[in-house]
Amino acid sequence: MTEPEWYRANCANWDERVGVHIGPGGYDLSDLRAGRGKLNAIEEAELPPVEGKRLAHLQCHFGADSLTLTQRGAEVIGLDFSAPAIEAARKLAGELGLADHARFVHADLYEALAAIPPPHAFDIVFVTWGAICWLPDISRWAQIVAALLRPGGSLYLAEGHPTAYVFDDATRSPDGTPGLFAPYFSREPVVDTEGSDYVDPNARLGNATIYSWIPSFGRRRLQPDRIGHELGMASRARCCALAHVQDSREECVGPLPLARQAVAAPRFLTFRNPRLAMVQEANCSLITRSSRLNSRS
Repeated sequence: MTEPEWYRANCANWDERVGVHIGPGGYDLSDLRAGRGKLNAIEEAELPPVEGKRLAHLQCHFGADSLTLTQRGAEVIGLDFSAPAIEAARKLAGELGLADHARFVHADLYEALAAIPPPHAFDIVFVTWGAICWLPDISRWAQIVAALLRPGGSLYLAEGHPTAYVFDDATRSPDGTPGLFAPYFSREPVVDTEGSDYVDPNARLGNATIYSWIPSFGRRRLQPDRIGHELGMASRARCCALAHVQDSREECVGPLPLARQAVAAPRFLTFRNPRLAMVQEANCSLITRSSRLNSRS
């Protein structure tokens, strides 16, 4: 089957980013190489202990977070659609002596069930930061997550709130407020040809064109006990790391104002306040930012 243009372009872009990210201006891997890899502060604060857990890291890039979790005692399988990324991840795992506990699979996300050897039954599926925006079919993604998890397993999702993609600090309105980057309810891909990189500001990518989507659930309001079902995860997995709005005086969560911070909390998909049951956005873990996020897979 011929690859869609969006897939070919995105793959070429991320293949090129690998060299940037493992190069001199890329990720700082000193802590990881010293045996004490770190996640972002949000994940560090809320992710439960992973020692002895089986974990699938989807869209793992070159495996830095996967190997950090491996150092903490998890058995990890990382999956990414970029062949250079998986090659780099395998090499890094070998250098760190973690190859027996961290395996890396080169495959498209939508082929994960066939590409990852059974039995699946993972304790945790781990997905973080600028991941789901690359996926045109979020429902299918959720079904794959559900199928990978054991009964009672958890999806850990730390992700930017979709409304953060609507506004653009780089192009401001005359009054100084952020300009419009993309229509929130559009189902068409957002095409970007900027060619910059979120890690190395001096890098300019030759494969500059990328296609992304705004993963909105905002066309309907979802009851909390139905969100798992709507995402294809009913009875198979509960979503941990649900957003908790800092200002508890708010009686309605969605749509969240862009300026309001929503901090992901390590809790299951429940609401005590019945008025919070009217949730327009159900990403499991929501982080709003005042500027458009630089996305990474």
